[in-house]
Amino acid sequence: MALADDISTLSREMSIAWQRHATANSTGISSLSAELAAVARDLKRQNDMAPFLSLMRRYANSSSPIAEGISSALHRIELRNTYQKANYKGDLQGTQTGMILFYTDLLAKLWALDYKGSAPKNLIKGFRSIQETTVPKLYWDDFVRLSQTRLWFALRQDGFDVYGDKVLFQPIATRVYSASSDPLYPGKESLANYQSREFLGWWDRHFDAVADYEPYYHKLNQVQKWSCIFMLLREKKSQHLDYLLTVPIVRTIDFEAWLKDNEKLKSTMDIQFLDRRKFGHTAECLPLLSSDSYRIMGRDFVVRGGVSLASRKDILKKLHEHAGDSFAASNIPLKEHVPSPADKSGAQRPLMADRPPVAAPDHKNRMGRQQKAQSSGQIEPENLSSPGHSLNDSLKRGMSAGDYGTFSADKQQGAIRLKWNKGPAVAADEFVASLAALQQAKAQAVKAESIFSAIPGIQSAVRVKEGQTYLIKTAATGNEWIYLSINPSEIAQYPAKASASFPEADIFCARLVSDVNARQLAAGKMLILAK
Repeated sequence: MALADDISTLSREMSIAWQRHATANSTGISSLSAELAAVARDLKRQNDMAPFLSLMRRYANSSSPIAEGISSALHRIELRNTYQKANYKGDLQGTQTGMILFYTDLLAKLWALDYKGSAPKNLIKGFRSIQETTVPKLYWDDFVRLSQTRLWFALRQDGFDVYGDKVLFQPIATRVYSASSDPLYPGKESLANYQSREFLGWWDRHFDAVADYEPYYHKLNQVQKWSCIFMLLREKKSQHLDYLLTVPIVRTIDFEAWLKDNEKLKSTMDIQFLDRRKFGHTAECLPLLSSDSYRIMGRDFVVRGGVSLASRKDILKKLHEHAGDSFAASNIPLKEHVPSPADKSGAQRPLMADRPPVAAPDHKNRMGRQQKAQSSGQIEPENLSSPGHSLNDSLKRGMSAGDYGTFSADKQQGAIRLKWNKGPAVAADEFVASLAALQQAKAQAVKAESIFSAIPGIQSAVRVKEGQTYLIKTAATGNEWIYLSINPSEIAQYPAKASASFPEADIFCARLVSDVNARQLAAGKMLILAK
């Protein structure tokens, strides 16, 4: 195993250096050398990457210059012994459809990385690569932990509907999905990390703009629709398109050659493909691809994923909604597990880019290397209690949908005018966002309570505990107050939170409390601002 051999070599070189040059750091070097040797043995005996990944993370977090140097050396070793390969699902290898899926999937990852400046940042309005997204401090812990992101294109559930023998589509029936995970716990995924959420969320909202720039994403959208149609025909046991079974299919297309000879591609890919025979594969192999180096908490960010076409699960869900129209409900099983794109098996991923280590070919695969960072929003727990029976309950309660606002409508001269009435929860979100923006602008924490006077709309501010807790009243909160906590030990219980993106930044957290409970908290406390 090449990876284990290279780690063993590094361990021996460190041991020799320790013996030849005795210094004050000799004991530490000897200990690090022994750890490397143990990891190499685990790789050889158990084919287990977890100890290696754990050691890389610990060295990267260390304040020791020696450990930091070893971390860099291990990073180079990992790159040297790792590659990625195409993994076709659904017998698509060598077909035109397979090329479309491969191209659109790989291009999305290259743009996310801004690989060799390929991202269309000045060509698609609003487009930003992942590394251009600043991560607020409050997401740093998850950002460090959830270093791997999986993105995949799949059918948009609200992009189509089925009525009897008819299937209706929105113009865009494809969306971008994402999830993040800790490399030490492969297969256990959660909400995508912050950078990925921002990047892929924007893409998902502007899919048509991206496709207008690169028409192959329109082709991908059409492939999704046709896969939906074929799956529906299969589910209904229809033979309307069986004549297509006699049409010959070309299965000899190689992506590397297709890429070079296709003049219709909007983007060129300056990629050096690897000799697949060397690694014992028939599918295309590529080296790990990385962005330009940039420093953000010293982490490596990984993106992988693929394209999922319509699955039986997608179709059954729609058929259940209209089971009485023209399709017998008895023909639809009530429950069936079909692996989703997030399942370990990857059964619903017709194409995805994998990265098996040369040293550990059976290890769970990952797509190309990306950036030095990870980010993740937190998954909020359910509300801890019902609103307002006690002061403690009031502080713990979540915000209802009405807290964020309501729609109103009135008819005027044959037209209907819709109006959004902002709720108090929006005021809490905007308030903490304003505090974070002020700190970000100054690039330093603003400890003075005078920061409140710079926020427009504040009517009153009460100091509950200096530098930590305040009660804020604004016109937008109505009969409620904003309970502001600065750098609390637990932030998950606060619906509104924001922070700047530098190490000394404060994390501002807020929730709403009733006027009665606010007055209880404010009793005997100092009013620091009144307008």
